[in-house]
Amino acid sequence: MCVYFLDVELNPGPRKDMFQYLKICHWNVNSLFAYNFQKVSLIEAYNSLHNYDFICISESFLNSSIAPDEQSLCMNGYEMVRSDHPSDTKRGGVCIYYKEFLSVRIVNTPQLNEFILCEVTLQNKTGYVAVVYRSPSQDRDQFDNYSSALEEVLFYLFDSKPY
Repeated sequence: MCVYFLDVELNPGPRKDMFQYLKICHWNVNSLFAYNFQKVSLIEAYNSLHNYDFICISESFLNSSIAPDEQSLCMNGYEMVRSDHPSDTKRGGVCIYYKEFLSVRIVNTPQLNEFILCEVTLQNKTGYVAVVYRSPSQDRDQFDNYSSALEEVLFYLFDSKPY
């Protein structure tokens, strides 16, 4: 799934809101390291056509056996942050690649696993990009707990701050 925020005016004038120009991609890759990390090359090839600011990955399948600085995971011009499955097994997990020149702060959300929240600041305005993975095998109680934790994060971000 790809999300574009583009101005459709023929002569839009100066850019007043840079957030409408962020290009964000989400891809459920079902393992970044599969086939000797070839999916990273596929993402890079796709990105060469679209030049995304953020590339959000779900089902990364990364764990502690794959170092954060693993060269096969690197993409030129991008930083990467990841949140592996809490059991440290090769399943689930998320990561985000973002352009290294962007002003991005990773928001600490210890109450949520397999969740990354990036605060991005452009021209003194702040916005958020997130990627989340929730296992389809969660039971009702696990889902309710996850939903409550997500609500807490959203409340902190949007209801506790003045607009």
